[in-house]
Amino acid sequence: MSTLLLRLHRPIHCRGDRFRARLRHLAKAERQDPSALLGRFAFRCDERAFAETLLTRATQWWLFRSDQALGCGDFVLVDMSSPDPRRRRVVALELKLRAGRSAGWQLRNSDSVLDSLHAVVRNGSVERLTASREDALAHLGVN
Repeated sequence: MSTLLLRLHRPIHCRGDRFRARLRHLAKAERQDPSALLGRFAFRCDERAFAETLLTRATQWWLFRSDQALGCGDFVLVDMSSPDPRRRRVVALELKLRAGRSAGWQLRNSDSVLDSLHAVVRNGSVERLTASREDALAHLGVN
């Protein structure tokens, strides 16, 4: 399964026009219709606030928006703290408005992201996390 991931480098990339421009670039590279991808990548609820907060406060994390249709969670995060790709932590995150909600279906294919991340990760495992925005940030060590 091919997993589409959209890397968000800076908080500004989460804003409407910049986000759509990055999505158009991904669509062109993948030879897909940008309007079809918009619905699969658009932010909902707390997702944009989470992304902006993480990118502002924790630069060691690489943040990827995942294709919502593929069951890999809302985001995939890679902790780039280690120079060794075998020691980098990968987290598939499904955000929920309230803590304690299950996300088994939304994370069912999270292991498939490793193929898309082979250039930066070689550890072979994905941590699955379902949490509210605040709980996810705390779990990732973001103050």
